[in-house]
Amino acid sequence: MVVFPGHVEWSPSAYREGCPELRDLEVISAWARRGVGTALVAAAEAEVRSAGFDRVGLSVGVEPDYAAARAMYERLGYRAAHGPFVTAARLEGEDGRAIGVAGVCMYLVKRLEDGQPS
Repeated sequence: MVVFPGHVEWSPSAYREGCPELRDLEVISAWARRGVGTALVAAAEAEVRSAGFDRVGLSVGVEPDYAAARAMYERLGYRAAHGPFVTAARLEGEDGRAIGVAGVCMYLVKRLEDGQPS
């Protein structure tokens, strides 16, 4: 999803960088490395461009499990803006119970060129 400035879920990192933010992008392992993630990022970037913004940001984990995601974002032109930092959230499980999650992330930003493919 894309969270735009002013939305209740717009993160402090996105506020700091002054840009919309890509969130919750995940490709299940059976479909990994087939261009699905790249296509999802391109679609989100197109929405950001169409809303009149020239930059977009995202958080990505620094743990080894996120190496493929970091590599994809770097290949797509995302660059480190700040971090590392600890992020935490309270999510809700399917049964309605609270689930606490936390991780160490970097914040990446990409400058979007008008009309250019991602």
